[in-house]
Amino acid sequence: MQSIKSFFTQQPVAAGAAVLSGLLRLIQVINFSPVGALSIYSGARIRGLGAFVLPLLVMVVTDWILAGLFYGAGTWTWTTPFVYAAFVLNILLGRLVQKTENPVAVVGVSLLGTVQFFLTTNLGVWMTTSMYEKTLAGLVNCYVAALPFLRTTLVSDLLFVSAIFLAHHFLAQKFSPRESVVRA
Repeated sequence: MQSIKSFFTQQPVAAGAAVLSGLLRLIQVINFSPVGALSIYSGARIRGLGAFVLPLLVMVVTDWILAGLFYGAGTWTWTTPFVYAAFVLNILLGRLVQKTENPVAVVGVSLLGTVQFFLTTNLGVWMTTSMYEKTLAGLVNCYVAALPFLRTTLVSDLLFVSAIFLAHHFLAQKFSPRESVVRA
């Protein structure tokens, strides 16, 4: 796996997207975060294990900062593994648009990512908390209660996916051709 220094020199557009995403995540608006989009972007544009390391590292570092700034304790709960797993699934979804810049395909993957994030994380809430009965009705209640968060996640994913992929397209062409999309 490449070193952090070589990552920043060999893939400066991707590195910049990660740093900016981390900074934006520190602005706390519930479920309005660039990390879902960064995960899809990483799967699509970063080779190897770096695609997984980048968004998960952003999450770990910003979770740690947020815990110190706002919560005074850890931000890790029993639902946290479901959140991280949902981002890993987004990375895998990003692989579907690895060799294309087609905006319809990218937006389609983003929509899939939003839906799977909603389903995965709220399944985690239902399974690991006592907020809902452990019945089908309790699971349905959990998903219904989470619908307002789905709207915010959808808006942020579409906004940030559009911004990151557009920025990548133009910045890679102009400043880092090695990061340009190689079509099959």
